[in-house]
Amino acid sequence: MKNHKGFSAIEALLILIIVGLLGSTGWYIWDTKKKTDKNLNTAAQTEIKAAAQKDPTADWTAYSSKEGQFSLKYPSTWKEPSNKEFCAAGLFNRAVYLGANEESVRKCASSRFGQMYVRSDAGDLRNKSSFTDGYKKVSEKKVVVGDIEGTRIAAITQGQDLPEGGFSNGSTAVRYIFYTNNITYIANYIYDPQIPIFYQDVLGDFDLMVTKTLRFSS
Repeated sequence: MKNHKGFSAIEALLILIIVGLLGSTGWYIWDTKKKTDKNLNTAAQTEIKAAAQKDPTADWTAYSSKEGQFSLKYPSTWKEPSNKEFCAAGLFNRAVYLGANEESVRKCASSRFGQMYVRSDAGDLRNKSSFTDGYKKVSEKKVVVGDIEGTRIAAITQGQDLPEGGFSNGSTAVRYIFYTNNITYIANYIYDPQIPIFYQDVLGDFDLMVTKTLRFSS
């Protein structure tokens, strides 16, 4: 009987030791996993914040027009007209003309008006600045830039007169219109897929240029 009781005590002690070891091991594994998950989550959050804080326009070219009363930034690979001396006097006083390459930018003394422009005009011209004849599938949505509410209009070209500066059927046209301080601001974009040597599809950068970098001054 004594031996039986002795073995029972030893067995109980061994069980307690084993349970303790298992508990300690389990706690260690759980604690290690918890710390690892926390570190991974922290690293992931840091990467997300870093990506969110990165400014995609940081290395873009800055442009400002004192007379036009606006400023913006555009991709450093885009081009401005290289033959401005052949354009009408004052054309660039309140406007900037841009192209994704040398071929798509405005050419002075020609019928090529270029892929993009941003300009300002005195007065309220909003009702005269929408897409009308030569466009279909016209859609509009409200946008806010620098606390100024405006309109983004998108359309597809249809039935335009190509020799007179029109665009091929199916071209994408986008126009932003803003009005503040008795000045109308227009940012215009066109992409004609039928002439790939002239035009590149840079609508994403155009939208970013307008919505993120365009600012109005008084």
